[in-house]
Amino acid sequence: MKAESVYEQLYAYSKTLAIGDTHEHFISEEWHVNRYLSFFDYLMSYVQWDMYSAGMPAPLLRQYPQDEGQAEEMFRTLEPFWKLVKYGSYARPVRLSLQHFHGVDDLTPETIRKIGAELNAANRPGHYEEVFSQARICRIINQSIYGETGFGAPRFVHGIVKEEDPPGRIRQFWSEYPDGTYAEYLEWTKGRMQEAARAGCVLKKFFADGFLTPPDRKTAMKDFELLRRGQEPSTESPLYSVILHDQLDICGELGLVAAVHTGVWGDIGKLSPLPLFAVAEQHPGTVFDVYHMG
Repeated sequence: MKAESVYEQLYAYSKTLAIGDTHEHFISEEWHVNRYLSFFDYLMSYVQWDMYSAGMPAPLLRQYPQDEGQAEEMFRTLEPFWKLVKYGSYARPVRLSLQHFHGVDDLTPETIRKIGAELNAANRPGHYEEVFSQARICRIINQSIYGETGFGAPRFVHGIVKEEDPPGRIRQFWSEYPDGTYAEYLEWTKGRMQEAARAGCVLKKFFADGFLTPPDRKTAMKDFELLRRGQEPSTESPLYSVILHDQLDICGELGLVAAVHTGVWGDIGKLSPLPLFAVAEQHPGTVFDVYHMG
């Protein structure tokens, strides 16, 4: 009897492990079952960026087909770019999934019809649990871009998503406390983060480029008052960097992990993980999870 290779032994062992999926952006199953699904769902949200790098028009990045006709029309446009990236590292898991779930090994005008029909037939309540159980995923740390949280499923925990509009958040604070100071704004922010932690939140999401501007507090406080007077500070204002640094300390106080996105989805010069070594040294009481660091 032929001895198993080391690869085969490791592969067999891996199938016994319980998996913690620490970085996801799922929508709730309740929302998912009401969507039309197509081959494009397999390309979100990684492979389509490879296709964009290969020349795919930017408007197609998030243009989900709404029915079979739209899916077929869209694939005719995308197929040349798929052929350029389908042997890349991002496409490899997609092709393995196509083999496992649909018995096909490529996206073609013929296979996308089969894929679409089977995806929509399986898109029913309970399918999330079926797939997660097959993959032996016992815990998922989800960061919904739409603000959804626990989904009512025990395997899901969630994180506080990145704040997209810091000036808007400050104005929201002033709508409640018109004469509020920065110290009071910080307490207000801490209160919101504390509420999230009590509701089961385990992390706060940051992006690395938010820490590129040095946290000059003197200038930041001037910009805080400038914003109060209705004048918009520049996007490079140290005010926003100071806020992020203060939120890192709050994460430490509340036991939230500071999950910092680096590396991909933008200019690597701005999203490099390297500056975070200095940032982490300034916050010894905070636990960091540096996403995409490699």
